[in-house]
Amino acid sequence: MSDKSSVSLIKNDHSNFESLKQQDNKAEYWLARDLLSVLDYSRWEKFEAVIEKAKTACSQSGQVTQDHFH
Repeated sequence: MSDKSSVSLIKNDHSNFESLKQQDNKAEYWLARDLLSVLDYSRWEKFEAVIEKAKTACSQSGQVTQDHFH
């Protein structure tokens, strides 16, 4: 993949994420079920395993998991 193609892909992914962003008074957030297709997961069960790994990594990095995953 050329550098130009990489930049285009990154910009496209960014706009996809931004279009799915939710906001309330306190924070910006994304719903996992909305991200499922953007991240090319065909089934919730497969994506759920990735979310659990992300929660573990969050905890191991010293973060409060509940602050980042609801």
